[in-house]
Amino acid sequence: PQEARHRAKYKVKSWGVIGSLTTDRMEQVIANNSEIVLDVDAWKWLYNTSTDALEFDPNAAGGGGHTVLVVGYDRNQQIFLV
Repeated sequence: PQEARHRAKYKVKSWGVIGSLTTDRMEQVIANNSEIVLDVDAWKWLYNTSTDALEFDPNAAGGGGHTVLVVGYDRNQQIFLV
């Protein structure tokens, strides 16, 4: 793995912590040509067939963490591209 890190085509230039995570703050970070790595509770995200998107349900049963990379957003559709 150490050798693979050195040969990787893409690398992390820098990182930081987003304090209060809000939709506006996420959009600001992405608009500044950065991506966001998030740890999420996968069981709280439910697929909506009518919108073809995952939607967060805070009342859903938890369990099963995932890490995702947020690379964009569409304000009109109110979605983040993961």
